[in-house]
Amino acid sequence: HAQYEIRVYAETMLDTVKKWVPITHAAFLDYRVGAVHVSAKGKNVLKKLMNGEKVDFENSNLSKREWNELMTSFDITDKIKNQIAENNILIYMKGTPYEPKCGFSSRAVQALIECEAEFSFVDVLENQEVRVQLPTVSDWPTFPQVFINGELVGGADIIAQLHESGELKQMVTAAS
Repeated sequence: HAQYEIRVYAETMLDTVKKWVPITHAAFLDYRVGAVHVSAKGKNVLKKLMNGEKVDFENSNLSKREWNELMTSFDITDKIKNQIAENNILIYMKGTPYEPKCGFSSRAVQALIECEAEFSFVDVLENQEVRVQLPTVSDWPTFPQVFINGELVGGADIIAQLHESGELKQMVTAAS
């Protein structure tokens, strides 16, 4: 009997996992430079920047034009705003839904899962620029941050309260 319950729970969780649309580090890199043609040298510069290395024009080996285009495409604030606008439900969290790296992120993800939400996520531990810049975009200092239909809903405590009251399920349903 207990084995049956575990199997049913596992199958239900797998169905939920399939609904997640993760924004991975590699996909995030592609997403950020999608609007500009980038040479192999430019991609190398981007990889270095994404890994936190310091790169300036002099040591980039890029032309001035390509450097300027690349830096324009690399404006993280605009990219964060686009992510928020393009995803019905988006959580910026520490870790992933599969492996949250803090209790607050775990609580927020669990609430979304229990509401059967299809959501995207960004692991701010893997995307340091997002981790640094997002609080200025959202005017919210901590993580996780949950956005529904382009609006900041809040962090773990607010998400938990909305979940307990049933409001989160309504919001998730309306966003689908």
